[in-house]
Order: sequence, then C-alpha cells, then structure tokens
Amino acid sequence: MGKTQWLNPKTMAIGDMVHCVVQGILIPLLISFLTSSNIRKDKLPFQIYVMFINALTLAQTIVHLYDTLDFFDSRVPVSHPVILILTPVLNVTIAASVQLFFIFRCWRIYKERILYVLPLLALWITAFIPGLFLGYYLVESVKRSTIRPASVALAIWIFSSFALELCVTTTTVIYLFRTRTGLAEHNSVFKTIWQVTWVSAALPPILMTIVLINGYIVNTLTHPVTAITVDMTGKSYALSLMITIVGRGYIRARLDNSIPKSGLAPVLTIIDNAPTASATREETSVYELEPAGPVTNGTGSEFEAGYHQDCLSVGSFRSKPIASGSESTYTHQIQLPK
Repeated sequence: MGKTQWLNPKTMAIGDMVHCVVQGILIPLLISFLTSSNIRKDKLPFQIYVMFINALTLAQTIVHLYDTLDFFDSRVPVSHPVILILTPVLNVTIAASVQLFFIFRCWRIYKERILYVLPLLALWITAFIPGLFLGYYLVESVKRSTIRPASVALAIWIFSSFALELCVTTTTVIYLFRTRTGLAEHNSVFKTIWQVTWVSAALPPILMTIVLINGYIVNTLTHPVTAITVDMTGKSYALSLMITIVGRGYIRARLDNSIPKSGLAPVLTIIDNAPTASATREETSVYELEPAGPVTNGTGSEFEAGYHQDCLSVGSFRSKPIASGSESTYTHQIQLPK
C-alpha cells in the first residue's frame, strides 16, 4: 500500500520480506513451467499470459523494495503519489488477471455456456473497478489524514473477490466430487487432483478472510497484519495460478502410473485429426489428458491412453473390433487447468 502515516518502518520491512519469500517461490515455479515438456502443448497466448502474471509480481516486489529503500534514504514518512497509486493497482491487476483464468475454467466446466458465468463476470467487474481506484482513494486518504476513502474501496474489492473465489471454488469442488463418485478404483489420480485443487485454491480466500475480520471487525486497516495481508493478496493469486499449472505435471505422472500396462496390444487411432496411443484389451478404462505419441496395430476392445489438453476422462470401453464403426463407451470427464 506504500508508506503512509499509519504504517511504521518495521511493518514495511516485514512486508518486504514476505514479498521476497513469495517471489522466491514463484520464480522456481515459473522455471519449472518454462522447462517442462508440457509447455510445448500449451498455446503461445497462454505462455505469454503466465509470463505476464509473473512479470507483474516481480514488478510489485521491486516497487515495494524501492519504496522501503527510499524511506531509509530520504526519511520521508509518506510515499510519492505515484507509488501510492502503483502498489494497489499492481496488486489488484494481478488478482483480477488470475481470477479470469479460474472463471475461464468454470466456463469450460459449464460446457462453454456463457449465461452460467455471467454472475462470475459481474462479481469480477464489481471487484476490479473499485480495486483500480484504490490507489486514488489511498492518496486522498493520506491528504485528508483519514483512512475512510480507501477503506470503502478496499472493502468492495475484498468482499467481491471473496464471493467470486467462493463461487469458483465451489463450482470446481462440486464438479470434481460428482465426477469422482463411483470411481474408487482410480483413487490415486483423483487424490492428486484434489490435492492440487485445494492447495491452489486455499491461500487467496484465507488472506481475504483475515483482511475482513482483522481489518473491519477486530482492528482497522492500519493494523500491521491487515496492511501486510492486503499487499500479499495479489501474489497469493499468482501463487495459486502457478501451483495449478505446475500441478498438471504431478497429475500426469500419477495418471501414467495408474494406467495398467499388462495385457495391452498397441493400436494407432486418430481422434479429431490427432494421433492417439491405444491398446487392445477385453475391458479396461480410458484416460484422456493431452495428445500422446503414436503406437501401432492390434484388434479387439480398445484401451486408450491418449491425452486431451484440457480434461481428464475416466471411463470404460466395451469389446469392439477396431475396424468396426461403432463402440460402446461410458466416460467421466474431469475439467483440468489449462
């Protein structure tokens, strides 16, 4: 939030240390994403999007460090107006950009029905616009020596973001739970998906709950815990995004380990003009997560170990000749991160 008459140097120094620690976690996650073999399957706009989010978080860390060093150099008790505006704008922009990623995932869960995500978009706009003006209201609060103008804008941003986070997380959890029912034989895969989902989704609502309780019920926004927590909200969203993306690798590894290897005869099939590795088996399960390399030959019932980019499907194929034009399938699909 920048230097104000309500924050002491100790609070600023602690906040900077927290920023550096989280930044130190984000950088290895970004390197893992950029060096992963899965990056070749991601579209260029998505790769640019991920690097854009990480560039914003790095800029946020640099701005906070500069502000603190400037204080020790000049001893001016209040940040320059540009810093007061820039710090909350970066914070809100990071959070809003990541929220769009999870709204997009809900849109895919809703089978791309735009009507179902309109309430989520409404909450996103309600949070984003007051959040962008938070810097202006912070400057006004410093001029008037009252925190109230910034307090109102922050309350709208935090509460709307919290409501949006609850809706997005609830949608994902219900979808995974309904897909999970009756598939106990795939516990290892679903357990990994649950772990990635909860770890990535937990941090932002926890921080926003702290802000709402400590900043508006127990104490005020000038309390050190509230100030540091507000500043870390944007980075918590970036961390949530990177855990989700890097978690895809763990899901794929668990998926590969869970596919039975015995009794399979390789087959090459074409699905949507993309080669898919298949194998023959009397009755088995199908997983889809992303395009796989080709294998050849075989007849009988089909076991597909092919991968689709955006979802994991679990189901079973009945016996059928490869040459025939019909097949009986029962498939469960789990929408995964981009």
